[in-house]
Amino acid sequence: MPDVVRRGRGPVEGNSLVEARAGALARYRQRNRDQMGAEHDDFTVERYGQMARHLSRDRAASRGVVLDVGSSIGCGGARLTARWPDATVIGLDVVGERLAASDVDPVLCEFQRVLRVGGRLILTTPNPGYLKNRLTGASVVDNPAHLTQHDASVLRFRLRMHGFRRIRVRGTGRVSRYLGSRFPLRCVYGSYLMTADKR
Repeated sequence: MPDVVRRGRGPVEGNSLVEARAGALARYRQRNRDQMGAEHDDFTVERYGQMARHLSRDRAASRGVVLDVGSSIGCGGARLTARWPDATVIGLDVVGERLAASDVDPVLCEFQRVLRVGGRLILTTPNPGYLKNRLTGASVVDNPAHLTQHDASVLRFRLRMHGFRRIRVRGTGRVSRYLGSRFPLRCVYGSYLMTADKR
């Protein structure tokens, strides 16, 4: 649904609803074009390698399908396909921080719906508590492609509310090259990786 309907700016009738939906779709497409630089970031493929370690070979092979929702132009999905050549990798470009706030819960609900019992959701998102941002006064949403930011404790709560269990948070980003993913101070990581299982 378009923003104008969700934000309660009054009823939308007839062609206005169609126009509002078309406008919302155009805004999302523009945001997707704005974020294309992430796929050319030298860390993107490495980040997919980090995610792949949290999806065991037997889990991917037994389910046969990996849904890559942050695929953009696909270089990360290629990393997943190389690791599991027998699995089907489906790429969509829907990423948490690039969703409007009103769309986050519906997307999490859809992930829960499409995953099989025992399936695993793996996501990464920028860390709003990143020390560098705190020191410089920067924010995740300073990036024009980022519409929302997700604190790990809030996102963990949201995932629980949608029926996910065994939720784990690990540090990711370039700092993880040096400190690994389990350094006790999460603020040193520019982003974090979260896994959650459907039970």
